[in-house]
Amino acid sequence: MLLLFAAIFLAIFLGMLAARRALLPIPLSSTPRLMIALGVIVAGLLLRWMSILLLGSMFTMNVAVQQDHKLVERGLYRWLRHPSYTGLVLTLSGVGIGLGDSLALLLLMVIPGAALYYRVRVEEAALLAAFGEDYERYRSRTWALLPGL
Repeated sequence: MLLLFAAIFLAIFLGMLAARRALLPIPLSSTPRLMIALGVIVAGLLLRWMSILLLGSMFTMNVAVQQDHKLVERGLYRWLRHPSYTGLVLTLSGVGIGLGDSLALLLLMVIPGAALYYRVRVEEAALLAAFGEDYERYRSRTWALLPGL
């Protein structure tokens, strides 16, 4: 979790620096760009919030399988194994769009994306160890973060 938080803060800091220098400005005037950014941020926050609500007491900040843990396959989890992370990616992408610079957007996607990639691998190993073939079947019919991924 610490790695993910550090990656997010680093990406926001570097994204703000990139936006300040306006090296690769997003070619949209500020009002439509900010409206798009707000829509993407809200969609990301809603997706994250809905996924956390679906997990209920099984949601933790740290990767952990609880004693009474159940494999959730309903709602968003019918299609995505990690919709809260998808929501985080959308939220950070919206921040990048709001900053108005393509380099800022790229930094806000790539740096936390690398930390998320690591976290997803750790989490999937824990879930595979806990649920075995049930998780393998679930994994074979769902996407990790986005369709195709």
